[in-house]
Amino acid sequence: MLLRRSFVAFLSFALALFAGLSVDKRVFNSNRNAKYVPVGTIYKESERKALANSRTAPVLQSTVSDIPVKTNTGHDGINDESTLLGVDYTEMLNKADQTAVRTISPNIESNKSQLTTILFWNPWFRWKDYKFGLGQEVFIKKCGTDQCQTITDRSRQSESKAIVFFSGYLNNRYDPVLPPRSDSEQVFIYLNTEPPSKYRIGFSKLRHDFNITISYKLDSTIYWPYGRILPREGEHQALTYLDMATKNRTVAWMVSICEDVNIRMTYYEELKKYIQVDMYGKCGQLKCHERGRKTTECIEYLSKYYKFYLAFENSHCVDYVTEKAFRSLQYDLIPIVMGGANYTKYLPPKSYIDVKDFQSPKHLAEYLIHLDNNPDEYMKYFDWKRYYTVVNDIPNSDRVFCELCELLRKKRSFLLDYNLADWWENDTCVNDVTMLRNIYHIT
Repeated sequence: MLLRRSFVAFLSFALALFAGLSVDKRVFNSNRNAKYVPVGTIYKESERKALANSRTAPVLQSTVSDIPVKTNTGHDGINDESTLLGVDYTEMLNKADQTAVRTISPNIESNKSQLTTILFWNPWFRWKDYKFGLGQEVFIKKCGTDQCQTITDRSRQSESKAIVFFSGYLNNRYDPVLPPRSDSEQVFIYLNTEPPSKYRIGFSKLRHDFNITISYKLDSTIYWPYGRILPREGEHQALTYLDMATKNRTVAWMVSICEDVNIRMTYYEELKKYIQVDMYGKCGQLKCHERGRKTTECIEYLSKYYKFYLAFENSHCVDYVTEKAFRSLQYDLIPIVMGGANYTKYLPPKSYIDVKDFQSPKHLAEYLIHLDNNPDEYMKYFDWKRYYTVVNDIPNSDRVFCELCELLRKKRSFLLDYNLADWWENDTCVNDVTMLRNIYHIT
């Protein structure tokens, strides 16, 4: 009799599981009353403005919610594909098209004298080849053209049409001044993937020295974001409650810069008064992986157990959205974003939560608890994944230098059009503590 009852119980469970969401939701909720145990182990310690507008998505319509928020940028569910592909999101698709890799038609009969030479003056972090490659062959392979080549030999400056300078090494320790141009037509390129607060150099001395900029800023000559949202080819299968069955913890944060540079630590301290937040990395007491494992592997690991991730930027700067947000989206975590960007320009609607939308850290905690207790509402934050996918652009530089090659080949001369002090540094970041506390509603 006992064996028969066990078989019937198992058969009922199997049929219900096959049927779908009814059992899935129970699995999703099954661990809610279990004793809380954090994951991991304890260890001891002008044209540019037009260009920017063309890359800008409009602000989404506010929606009504009974959760106490200041404004509400997408706490409503996405019902179908027509909602995602509506007017609000058209600009995002346009931006994705603009930043796609464009194949350049090769000129088979080109010769050495026709080559456009690009000189990497200094390394991009530890990569002398900017993680793109050197020579002509790399352009044939990655860009479909034999018209360009990259070099690192400074003695060949005179034969280079363009020189790329990574801002991180334009300082007193490395290169306090730029080299003189070999000729008036030589193009100087300013490249930076970090915010102004990371590398302080004498921009006032470099006011009109650059012709082209490459950065995460929307009004750069060549836009190099940390990530992009691209449309899928065909509809993707929606996530189910069973996919989220192991997510029995709320908020995780992996952080290595412990200084309270933009009061993100202050916000964290306030938030954890009202909801459990587990901190991983150098600044916390938890680790999620064996020594030497990559950050992406850690995020993937955390995504199995946590529902939300604090994607708090270390600088409050215009257009600065890093891999923190994009990796969270990629690995089925809802990013809680904090930074100086208008996130509606970068991320799909109803895919993230912006701390600026809430009256206080307490109100944010209440909303997260609301989602934690309501699986149907939580799952709406993944509807966008049926139609879109995440691409991490940094450190992938292929698109950037394919586009640069095309730009240099098409255009003979470039104006000295960038006042770096105004464009890059002045009024692009907020560092004042009082202003930041007001922005993030910390009393």
